[in-house]
Amino acid sequence: GYLGSIGFSFPAALGAWAAVGANRKIVSVSGDGGFGQYLADFTTAVKYGMPICHVLLNNDELGKISKEQRAGRFQVWQTSLHNPNFAEYANLCGGHGFRATNPAELVPALEAGLNADGPAIVEILTDPRQT
Repeated sequence: GYLGSIGFSFPAALGAWAAVGANRKIVSVSGDGGFGQYLADFTTAVKYGMPICHVLLNNDELGKISKEQRAGRFQVWQTSLHNPNFAEYANLCGGHGFRATNPAELVPALEAGLNADGPAIVEILTDPRQT
């Protein structure tokens, strides 16, 4: 189906680590809905010290589905999410979490995530009306 790839980014990053080992920084990007499906896999990245920087776009909804509902002139229905603070989750798991809540925080959060020793989540809060 057309949503068959939702949530694929972070598990693919784990696979990339298995392929290249600790020799390279691995970057993956996903939305909050997709990452939520594989949230517990972050602990695997921590366990093995995987150098993965996951950039997470958090708009508190299943944005792709909402967009399609709007495009079809349907009422947006059952797509809102109740998310944790993903950056704090990363810290609680033993990894590194960074959060950008406004444009001024974006570059510093990305730099911190890319320079982290071990797995990191860079959570970027976005406006669902602009996705």
